[in-house]
Amino acid sequence: MANSMRLFLAILAVGALALSSSGCSADAEGMNGNRRRGSTANQWDRNGLGNRGMQEAIPVEAATPWRADLASYVFGNANIEALREVEIVARVSGLLERMLVEEGDVVRQGQVLAELDKSELKISLEESKARLGNNRNVFERSKQMIERELISQEQLDRAKFDYETALAQYERAALNLQYATITAPFSGVITQRLVEQGDMIRVNTVLFNLADTDKLRIRLHVPEKEMGRIFVGNPVRIETEMLPGEHFGGVVEMIAPVVDPATGTIKVTVQVTEGAEKLKP
Repeated sequence: MANSMRLFLAILAVGALALSSSGCSADAEGMNGNRRRGSTANQWDRNGLGNRGMQEAIPVEAATPWRADLASYVFGNANIEALREVEIVARVSGLLERMLVEEGDVVRQGQVLAELDKSELKISLEESKARLGNNRNVFERSKQMIERELISQEQLDRAKFDYETALAQYERAALNLQYATITAPFSGVITQRLVEQGDMIRVNTVLFNLADTDKLRIRLHVPEKEMGRIFVGNPVRIETEMLPGEHFGGVVEMIAPVVDPATGTIKVTVQVTEGAEKLKP
């Protein structure tokens, strides 16, 4: 099940910042203040205002500007997804004889997850093996007989066809027996088990869902007007309601080349780079 995520795409822009603060040295302020007050007092006296127009000067201090990074954010909600997630289906029919994993189990590529009853499949393999041996013998004898002109070319072609058909049937029977053992196509976590031991399984029945959770990705749909500030490689700050107060890192991996005409948004794919072990798809 996907978790609702709040994503912040950090778009860094360089700008100049200047800091100013109140309060300056008493000596400098006093000297400047006296000069200002003296000059202002004379002006007010000439205007007939006297002391009524005098006001205290506001102390200020100048600071040297410096450059710093300014971060603007585009945010939204999305779901965490595994890099790969597949449904493992049965490729042959049969009774589910052994169930070897449960939901949440970490499995490696090629590990056996379940086994179907193989009794009938083994019988089919033996039958096809016997048929293959017989047709191979017939074909070999036919090649010898055609050299002595004891059979026609048509009979040789028929023997060859029967042999090749029997070979294909044998290979199919061997493959079906192999399919009765269900294995993991890649390493990951069993996220769902959809059958029970003893179930009668049909071809294409979904048995498990398997996800590769070592690498996680997040797809976010961003309004087109915000795309001028988003680029591949931008850092991403990730928060989830499942882990309040914690932050995780990511990076913009892909940006869709087209706008969704229905929503006016563009799909942005984020790869989780920090904290993937705590997040769940």
